Amino acid sequence: VRTNQINRLIDLKKNRNDTAVKTILDRLRKAAKSDDNLLTICVEAAMARVTLGEMSSALEAVFGRYQANQTLISGVYLKEVQNDNVVISARKRADEFAINDGRRPRILVAKMGQDGHDRGAKIIATAFADLGFDVDVGPLFQTPIEVAKQAMENDVHILGVSSLAAGHKTLMPQVVDELREQGMENVIVVAGGVIPEQDYKYLFDNGVDFIFGPGTIIAEAAIEIIENAQAIEDAGAIGLEIEAMPYEVGKAVDDAVSIFTFSIGAGSAGTCQLLNGYDLLGAFDTFKPKFAKRYANLSEVATKAFSDYIKEVQTGEFPDADHSYKMKEEEIKKLKQELSKRNLK
Repeated sequence: VRTNQINRLIDLKKNRNDTAVKTILDRLRKAAKSDDNLLTICVEAAMARVTLGEMSSALEAVFGRYQANQTLISGVYLKEVQNDNVVISARKRADEFAINDGRRPRILVAKMGQDGHDRGAKIIATAFADLGFDVDVGPLFQTPIEVAKQAMENDVHILGVSSLAAGHKTLMPQVVDELREQGMENVIVVAGGVIPEQDYKYLFDNGVDFIFGPGTIIAEAAIEIIENAQAIEDAGAIGLEIEAMPYEVGKAVDDAVSIFTFSIGAGSAGTCQLLNGYDLLGAFDTFKPKFAKRYANLSEVATKAFSDYIKEVQTGEFPDADHSYKMKEEEIKKLKQELSKRNLK
């Protein structure tokens, strides 16, 4: 979707009258400073193929950008569901996490790009606060760099990103990369909102740990996130090999631990990939594991080398003088004398 839209914008800007565009944007800015009818000028701008972004930028230069109030209202969610068993369990897990970790699970709820639909993010933030989380809410229209920086400064366990404007395939991988740049690899990354199921694997492959779409039960999502966070905090091993299993299973294992996971035959799951050097180089001509990929045919080269070696040994071509150590004549004579003294021949 994003690529198609970018291509359409490029074509549009190539085929419009740039002088007319500049003129009408100047009119729009001047009208914003007076009582002129902005709607009439915006309609004219659209007919001249001025983009919505260009119109918005012209008006922003005069009016500034709206800053939403990110104040949380507590107690609303809990009042309605406080007797629900799942909610009770989620609050208990949050309390247990606080005892074990010394602080409550902390989540940053963020909105990135031009996505201004923040109602769902505010509901999630309020609900998680009622479930026992420490909740930070970022401002609208943040960049991935700004979100990662806020996550680092607030030392959060979890980053939750609400996506309702189809920017998830671009922005989510970018924010994951920025977290890694900040040394925040252990932060659990959660995506929520309207995300097509066919995009789930792409997001998982690019570092997203959980995806919760429409209809997700908030308390159940909270429990799942807490359990994963506890596993990260409590893990004692330094690494784990996940071998010969479907991607989905390997991904589930990788999601459950904070330590490095070494994938060999678990698809793209895992922190890093392993491959046996013999398999990689093609050292065996008949045996090849399903998950192995040959980047060379060493078996053919090795077979020929051994055949040539056997043949030259049998014919006496090898070893020859060039591949043998030599002694001086005087040393040979002394050696023979010593052997004779010792009755050695």
